Amino acid sequence: NLFAVWSLLGRAAGIEMHDGADMLRIVSGIRFPLCNDVFRSNFAPDEARAAIEETVAVFRERNVPALWWTGPATRPADLGKRLEARGFFHAEEVPGMAIALEAVAEAEDAPGLSIRRVEDRGDLEAWCDPFSRTFDLPPDVAAFFTRSFAAMEALPEKPCSNYLATLDGRPA
Repeated sequence: NLFAVWSLLGRAAGIEMHDGADMLRIVSGIRFPLCNDVFRSNFAPDEARAAIEETVAVFRERNVPALWWTGPATRPADLGKRLEARGFFHAEEVPGMAIALEAVAEAEDAPGLSIRRVEDRGDLEAWCDPFSRTFDLPPDVAAFFTRSFAAMEALPEKPCSNYLATLDGRPA
């Protein structure tokens, strides 16, 4: 899902995206690492060095910091070590999440809680507000996500839906 969402976010205006068999690369031009990423790396061991150098050059030319996401499915298997040798550092582990929906009990109604699908720009801005506060995003980064999610919502195939929860009328 992470890769799919980013490939959709990459369709927003002003975003440079490379979505190939070798990687998914997003370059927003915003000087914030979360807005410039590499996902789904899949390089042959003898091609990895050149791919890393080429990708670093893309970010350097645009003068933006970047995140390079690695995990069990990235190739070559030693990509993390290769990136560290190039100057990247291991920032943190991000756990995956999954749940068996049939195991989830029906929730009781909570007084003052309302949940609805994001339908317009106002809803989207309200949705982005707690998202931005939770991750302590600077205003230009929050605007990037609002713009990118708006572009995704405008796609005719509606590949993703956002839901806005409000508690006593305030986004939660």
